Amino acid sequence: CHAAFEAIVSKLGRVDTLINCAAIYPRRPLLEITDAEWDASNGINIKGTYHMMAEAVRHMQSQEPKAQVRGRIVNLTSVDAFKAHPQNAHYAATKAAVVSLTRSFAHHVAKDGILVNSVAPAGMATEKAKALGFLEELAKASPLGRGAEPTEIAEWVLMTGGPKNTYMTGENVIVSGGYIYA
Repeated sequence: CHAAFEAIVSKLGRVDTLINCAAIYPRRPLLEITDAEWDASNGINIKGTYHMMAEAVRHMQSQEPKAQVRGRIVNLTSVDAFKAHPQNAHYAATKAAVVSLTRSFAHHVAKDGILVNSVAPAGMATEKAKALGFLEELAKASPLGRGAEPTEIAEWVLMTGGPKNTYMTGENVIVSGGYIYA
């Protein structure tokens, strides 16, 4: 992560926003999750997120603030962090960990003018979801009768990670189309 972040900084100079949006989503029944699957999920979904956040914070701490903010970090989590998912417990556990990391980082770097938040979408109608045949499943699970379009989630990421956010930190924005309450 360090080398990747340094390459970005050398190309862009100032980094005002980091958006962490990397994860793996392997489905496996609760009692059949292998150590390799746990390790892969933890490595990408938690460890990778942590290291990118740490690199961003180190860089942002050295920047001059703009409107009292040195930088923003937005982590993509999931509503799975808040609902029982026995068919996908290892993914849900990693997303709950990212919510906790978000709050911990937010508390630690607030004094530096760095805002850290997360956005937790429900299922999205991505190309991958379409290819895997998940659209019907998403529609059945959502009170709105469909999965979110990626642009609908992107609006919330832009709000939390963009210049209009000068105060919110340590928050998790749930964008589930009512799924979380269904």
